[in-house]
Amino acid sequence: MSQFTPENNVLVGTIPDVKPIILPTDNPFTSRVMQFEKMRITALEALHITIDFWIQLTESARLAFKEADIAKPKLNTVSPFLNDDVLLQYLPITLKSVLGELQKKALTDEVQKVTQELSQLTDDVIIDYGWALLGYTETEIAKEFQLFLSIALKIVYVKSATLAELPKLEVEQGFHHCPMCGDAPIASVIDPMDNGLRYLVCNLCETKWHKVRSTCHNCPNTGRIELLSVEGQESAMKAESCPECNTYIKHIDRTKNPMLDVYVEDLATLSLDFTLAEDNQQRQSFNLYLS
Repeated sequence: MSQFTPENNVLVGTIPDVKPIILPTDNPFTSRVMQFEKMRITALEALHITIDFWIQLTESARLAFKEADIAKPKLNTVSPFLNDDVLLQYLPITLKSVLGELQKKALTDEVQKVTQELSQLTDDVIIDYGWALLGYTETEIAKEFQLFLSIALKIVYVKSATLAELPKLEVEQGFHHCPMCGDAPIASVIDPMDNGLRYLVCNLCETKWHKVRSTCHNCPNTGRIELLSVEGQESAMKAESCPECNTYIKHIDRTKNPMLDVYVEDLATLSLDFTLAEDNQQRQSFNLYLS
């Protein structure tokens, strides 16, 4: 176990500049909107209505994130460090902020109906839904509500993570789930500022944590990890498949284009998911835009 120091956020005695945990530092929805707009340019016309909705929702999330008034979090002493009890109290006002921004846009009748129904929910019901999204309860959530609630929950957790100050801890590099919030990773990434190191990205709070390339994101396997893509498909996003636990995670190398977004690129490579599903490969975390 290596000593982790908040002063420089590195593991002492390891390769220089290996940061075990990298917190988000800005509004992720800003670049996500631009990437969705790029997706729309080359997408089939039949997909334009769906992509337009994703753009509207993400732009609303960008504005709600900017205005979210969340206190600097007091972290738990053990992982997951973020306190769910505290953060869920912000969910109702955050959801209403997203809905308010959305209702200023030219929505389809279906989306307009759902936003109106969500606006009528009480704070207690919204918080109860939040616990269900986090996996603590089995409260049933109407499918048409899930994406909006997930976006609001993401705003709360990402904003809190941007405000957090990592405590002085002894941190192992063996996390399979996010050390900040406990959620599963949505993808693994290599970013230009991270010295070619592989990090997992949390599906909820978008914290990154270091994971050695030859290790599985889901099980103790440190042997062969296969990097797969759809034959003939040119894409920056591929899949890391583990033959031991038969699971996979999407992987993206952003060293040439740091603007690439894991959610947008994931949606652009759904054919890879279909192919892997045919081979009985499983995925632990799913793109919230498909809720």
